[in-house]
Amino acid sequence: MTFIFNYSRLTAVFPDRFRHAIILPIHKKGDKSVKSNYRPISLLLSCSKILETIMFNRLYQYVHTDAILAPEQFSFRKESNIEKAVFSLTDSVLTSLNL
Repeated sequence: MTFIFNYSRLTAVFPDRFRHAIILPIHKKGDKSVKSNYRPISLLLSCSKILETIMFNRLYQYVHTDAILAPEQFSFRKESNIEKAVFSLTDSVLTSLNL
């Protein structure tokens, strides 16, 4: 498995066999005979989840080590939330108005 993960990382190719999923309909609410009352759930191979986690950790480390994301980028970041974004925006507006 280590060879496959490393080879995938080096070649930037996600193995075709890891792309398969079993899709199951899960009932949401209402009448069970109505198709729109179901939502699909994809069951992925554990190998693809492991590879996804490895790639996420490497990409996350790269982006944060080299400071690629702008400080104003708040979404999809750890320890970042809407309150910090609103505070930053409010602070920059008040600073620009000299208040």
